[in-house]
Amino acid sequence: MFKGSYVALVTPFRNGKVAFNDYAKLLDYHLESGTDGILLCGTTGESATLTRDEYREIITFVKGEIDGRIPIIAGIGSNDTRVAIENARICEEIGIDGVLAISCYYNKPTQAGHIAHFTKIASSTRLPVIIYNIPGRTAVNLLPSTLEALCDVPNIVGVKESSGDMRQVLEIRRLCGDRLFILSGEDLMVVPILSIGGSGVISASANILAKEMAEMCQLFFEGDLAKAARIQIEISEVINACFIETNPGPVKTALEAIGRCSGELRLPLVEMQPANKQKLLDVIRRYGMI
Repeated sequence: MFKGSYVALVTPFRNGKVAFNDYAKLLDYHLESGTDGILLCGTTGESATLTRDEYREIITFVKGEIDGRIPIIAGIGSNDTRVAIENARICEEIGIDGVLAISCYYNKPTQAGHIAHFTKIASSTRLPVIIYNIPGRTAVNLLPSTLEALCDVPNIVGVKESSGDMRQVLEIRRLCGDRLFILSGEDLMVVPILSIGGSGVISASANILAKEMAEMCQLFFEGDLAKAARIQIEISEVINACFIETNPGPVKTALEAIGRCSGELRLPLVEMQPANKQKLLDVIRRYGMI
């Protein structure tokens, strides 16, 4: 099920509230563009600033809009195992297809602590669980041996790998084989990860590069590695611009410039620095987006 290009969807805000009209436009864009699946309420969706009520409302709304046309994953991430389980149960109740569970930021448990954390989450829900490893955000790197141990938990099915270390991805693939699918969490590494048996990508830049990300994955799975690699190279400048400041600031700025939704962020994220904003706008203008 979890294969191809999944967008790590932004959460659109207007005047401090979730903008559901903008949400509907974003979902239409992804359905029209061939996006294979949606991730809600992840890092790109500013999950850390959503209230529990907003979380439930967003998942319920998107579930209704998508109506089974493509799979939906929701972030349940918390450094409190109990909160992650509560979020997983909300997702199960609403009928989401899977959940994304981030490693524990700030508390920084040991690898054994992480094994206990993810095992407890998985044993508390019937939903497929995808582990999210992003040491740049959490200050903890999940080791390949840790993921190998978690392969024995029946409904832990995959990992979103955002370490940026291809050697680590290779080791995960060697140790886990087909027991754990790998989704790239690095938009510049999609084709390399697919080439060693990866299943796809959960992409922040797909918010503005939906067609390109979907086509790149499709071409790879059809066996046209050369064309897939060419797209990866062609969109690299846009991807780099999407991360010129903390995600999702640049992506939301680009979406507003394109006219797809408001660029409003929630504190502590703030509007881009003028020089960086200009660089971003120059790049997407060269790419023909505005």
